[in-house]
Amino acid sequence: MSLLDELKLLTEVRNNSDFSALVESYLSIYYDDLDVLLLLAEFNQANGSYLEAVNVFLLAKTYAYSGVDEENVVNRFKKFVIETDNWYTGQQDWWSLI
Repeated sequence: MSLLDELKLLTEVRNNSDFSALVESYLSIYYDDLDVLLLLAEFNQANGSYLEAVNVFLLAKTYAYSGVDEENVVNRFKKFVIETDNWYTGQQDWWSLI
């Protein structure tokens, strides 16, 4: 749990390099950790890296072994889509939204 707390803190203070290094190191061993993968997707979204976020969601879905895990990934992805849609719609950036 302390790893997740540390990752959330690094996200909040926008310490991208430490966040990336810690996630990369952790996922090189525990590549199927859904909680960390979902935090990585949120991190990518917060930094405007939407395609990377989508790729992480797709990866997370492959590691969602139970129905509860799969539902969690799908719900987080739906939230991502809604937030991204709202962002681009609010900016009237229709080309990026497409």
